[in-house]
Amino acid sequence: MNWQKRLKKYKTPATNGVTALCLEIHDLWISEALANRQKDIEFCKALISHELVKPKTLEQRLQQVDEEHAKKVLKVKALINTLS
Repeated sequence: MNWQKRLKKYKTPATNGVTALCLEIHDLWISEALANRQKDIEFCKALISHELVKPKTLEQRLQQVDEEHAKKVLKVKALINTLS
């Protein structure tokens, strides 16, 4: 999966030598939007309103989502269009 190649490493003195692997922000947005919980949708709205994600990149990433999530993908496409 491409999202795994885009993971971001995060390490500070506070992590005591542990390196966290974090989702790239567009991948995180897609994941939250697919979960479709109210708190996730609010998070997605905030990322778009603060211009932390690019709608075009979101649309490209959405095309990479497995076919088994086709119904959810349609809802997320509509959400991207509504918010951008």
